Amino acid sequence: MGDTRKGREDQAQEELERQQQRAVQEELDRWHETEPPRELEDALESLSYPVTADEVAETVGDYEVAVSDDEAIPVAEIVERSTVEAFDSPDEARERIQKPSVAASLRRLRAASDDGGLGSEYRAKAETFEKTLRALENIDADDDDEGVAAVTAWVVEHLEETGSLPKSRRVRNFAAEFCREHGYEVRDDDWLGA
Repeated sequence: MGDTRKGREDQAQEELERQQQRAVQEELDRWHETEPPRELEDALESLSYPVTADEVAETVGDYEVAVSDDEAIPVAEIVERSTVEAFDSPDEARERIQKPSVAASLRRLRAASDDGGLGSEYRAKAETFEKTLRALENIDADDDDEGVAAVTAWVVEHLEETGSLPKSRRVRNFAAEFCREHGYEVRDDDWLGA
């Protein structure tokens, strides 16, 4: 491109798009499962299964699970945000605790909204955001919950760029687009397909 105003604007726009793509990719790269501490493992093993999610939260809720290098979430928050009402074995409870993606995402969205002065707007949309993230989490083929990470990164990016949270329907549409682009089926009667 020549050294014209249009050329400089095009280059600036391309650089901005590359930065956004790198930011989303970095978020996806950092999204990982965590290993619970040994004490938590022992506490889970000591419970008499099957147990309710409330019993798990009461027994091991004070333990924390790392979701990044500088952030940890209490097990109680992970279990309480889970759609699972009971666990049949320590392995089942452990699996849920090792994948705190929705709880971490909701926490991240709440923090970004609070930082942007949009805490009340977030609280109004939190239930539908959670329902969308849960739908992504329940996609069997998406074992790493990369859809949850991608949607969370997109919402935060939208918030930072526009100063507002995207509409709930737009978040669902973005999630459905992600699924289709990655070969996951989205039926019209599903939450994401509606």
